[in-house]
Amino acid sequence: MLLAQAQSFCGKCFEVAVMDKERLLLWIRAVLIFTPSSKRIWEVSANYDDIVEFMTALDDHMVSGLNDKELQRIGKYSLKDAEIIKKRCEDLGINIYCYESEGYPDRLKRIANPPAVLYTYGNLDFLNDKCVISVVAPVSRLNIL
Repeated sequence: MLLAQAQSFCGKCFEVAVMDKERLLLWIRAVLIFTPSSKRIWEVSANYDDIVEFMTALDDHMVSGLNDKELQRIGKYSLKDAEIIKKRCEDLGINIYCYESEGYPDRLKRIANPPAVLYTYGNLDFLNDKCVISVVAPVSRLNIL
């Protein structure tokens, strides 16, 4: 459900800029908990309408099916950690796109387990226009935390 709901947000502006920032931080924190490029974030969040509802349930220990490592990371990573990553990316000129962000490539939304958050240099528009071959490897969380 979260994946479907996030798809419906695509291309729409949120009413309040603060909400954009809060949602982005929630997505970054979700990736810290479930790890980059993990399909677990989509499996576990399937019954929730949006990232806010999902992360609230996660913090309230209302999400079932979590493994021990995920439970441990819920307590380990906070929105402050997500804010540190966001700030570091801003300082380095790295763009951050969460799944529901304007600018997140439509092609990626159509794959089985799309990345919940993308960290990029430059513009991603080429991903929507051309045949693309890509190699993706996890990065050690930018060595920030």
